[in-house]
Amino acid sequence: MQIRTALGAYFGENSYLVSDEATKQAILIDPGARITSFDHYLEEEKLTLTDILLTHAHVDHISGAGYYHREYDAPIWLHKKEKDVLANTLRQYADLLGDQARDIRPSRWFVEGDNISSLSLSAIETPGHTQGSVVFQLGEVLFTGDTLFRGSIGRMDLFTGDEGQMLASLKKLFTLSENRMIYPGHGETTTIEEEKRWNPYVRAVLEQE
Repeated sequence: MQIRTALGAYFGENSYLVSDEATKQAILIDPGARITSFDHYLEEEKLTLTDILLTHAHVDHISGAGYYHREYDAPIWLHKKEKDVLANTLRQYADLLGDQARDIRPSRWFVEGDNISSLSLSAIETPGHTQGSVVFQLGEVLFTGDTLFRGSIGRMDLFTGDEGQMLASLKKLFTLSENRMIYPGHGETTTIEEEKRWNPYVRAVLEQE
């Protein structure tokens, strides 16, 4: 499995292209924009983009989804509880998204437990940043969106955010093995172990147990 990362210039979000060398299939996670380096890599490696996965529906994580859906005929996946968040984002950022807003329409709504994408990811429901936020799990790798960052956690003061849900979601994540790699929606990669040790928000949650 290969994981390539692109950093968004406007919002500083991480977008991920995950590919399987054996099957020549690839998935895209949280495309905040069209990413030309990803386009070139897909072409050069003769990869098939099979799915576009969104950890949540904020503008900095979805703005490129419509382009990749249209150009590669890949379905867009979003948790079903994000319908209101998506509608709010499309309305709030209509000027920024422009014509591409019409193409940001999920093909498949999912919940925890569903088998997702050609690479058989699973979704862990982690409400708190938004009501339908998820973490995608692929083997020992977690794509945490805006739930968990290196040394921090996602905001809870935006539309459908909830502090109590965030605390429960963090407790849920920290029952996983400590060697899990974390690829967050913003910032550098980390591990469950490192965040248990150094993340002040996580430590505060764990100390409540």
